[in-house]
Amino acid sequence: MTPEEAYRVARVRGPEDLTRSIACEHITYTYYYAQNIDKGPREDTRKAACKSAVCAFCYALGIDKCPRDDTREAASKDAQYAYLYAYHVDRCPTNTTREGVCKEATYALEYALCVDKCFREDTFAAIHKDPFWTKAYMLPNPTKVDSSNTELELDHSDILYSVLEANMLLYYQG
Repeated sequence: MTPEEAYRVARVRGPEDLTRSIACEHITYTYYYAQNIDKGPREDTRKAACKSAVCAFCYALGIDKCPRDDTREAASKDAQYAYLYAYHVDRCPTNTTREGVCKEATYALEYALCVDKCFREDTFAAIHKDPFWTKAYMLPNPTKVDSSNTELELDHSDILYSVLEANMLLYYQG
């Protein structure tokens, strides 16, 4: 049985350990199972979600609806999701998410401006790795900077479902 089939069976029969364990083999179905079948968080679905930075962020935002150390740690493995976790779930800076964003200058800048909201040496050191973002950080209003028609300020509207839909496409393509 595939994760999709397990999810569909569970939609009809309700939650079962067997269908849950099979659905948890794919991150998108892990999220959907927790949301639509279990209708809330469980340790086993959270553990499966924490295998992916994307799913850990989505799980914390949409299922747990609160920050947790395990989802924060998993989301912080990727700079983008470390930033999104800090901005949307924690709503404040933490050392774990800050370490995660410092892997990429772009997200270190976003973090410095939108989460820390002040100068810190560690985020500045990460931003300083890329001359473009260093200059952007020094501008009076850095959120107006445009790099190749890509706004520096990230669009957070419906991020959860956009991420899940993208993962679903990757699942069917791969």
